[in-house]
Amino acid sequence: MTFTRICILLSLILAPCSFSGEAISQPTKIDSANRQFEVGKFAEAGGVYVRIADQNPKAYSAILRLGCIALLSNRLADAQKWLEEWKRR
Repeated sequence: MTFTRICILLSLILAPCSFSGEAISQPTKIDSANRQFEVGKFAEAGGVYVRIADQNPKAYSAILRLGCIALLSNRLADAQKWLEEWKRR
């Protein structure tokens, strides 16, 4: 399997998970971003995910979704950066 396929599979498996490291105040923002992501509004969702990740270094699902958005946009270098960031945290 290629790196990209592995990343996509990993992100699809882990994206719906709720991570205990995320702040209590984040669910409303993350839920809104997730809804945008699910209807294909990747740019809007990405902006929210970036703000969440900047505010909370343990916002694992936001970082993972940023990797997904980059993969879906065929920005492989960005996808690798976000997925490595997710792994590092």
